[in-house]
Amino acid sequence: SGPVTEVGYYYIEEDVYHADPAPRPSTSAGLLSVMVNETAADAAAAHPKLNPPEEPEDNHKYDLGTVAHTMLLNEGKEIVVLDAEDFRKKATQEARDEAIAAGKQPCLAHIYDKAEEMTAAARHQLADDKNNFDAFTNGTPEVSGFAKLQTENGKIWGRNRIDWLMDDKKRIYDYKTWAMNPEPEAFVKYLI
Repeated sequence: SGPVTEVGYYYIEEDVYHADPAPRPSTSAGLLSVMVNETAADAAAAHPKLNPPEEPEDNHKYDLGTVAHTMLLNEGKEIVVLDAEDFRKKATQEARDEAIAAGKQPCLAHIYDKAEEMTAAARHQLADDKNNFDAFTNGTPEVSGFAKLQTENGKIWGRNRIDWLMDDKKRIYDYKTWAMNPEPEAFVKYLI
């Protein structure tokens, strides 16, 4: 933990990671994706150190993935389950906003139930895998890795957020939720 001064693994808060705590502006998979699929100017505009956001992003639209991720890793913001079908009612909106203001993750009850099913399915699948049965059980969740990467124009900082780093530091695990397109090629493109 502490300030990022050298290459290596750090245990830092998610918002600190996303603000880019590297000594110099660093690149990430998300920024590289913007650069490849859009332009270098778009990547620069999206960089948190070069263009800090004026307001934090409203992440309630990512409830399912965020909540399932928190459940599987047993790490993340406290989940506040809201007994409502959607966020249309004023009372539900107010409860959501209160949870966000308190640094918690609001979640609709039916989304929470789906996240529980997903987490149970992931644990069941891993338990049957002789090579990965211990995934997400021994190690450290939410580890941030920082490296200096050699390019034709010198070294640049790179960063990544690892969902789970095993104690032996030989295996890492990343948990993704996917609901956009069932085609394998689309999923590979999503990962890149």
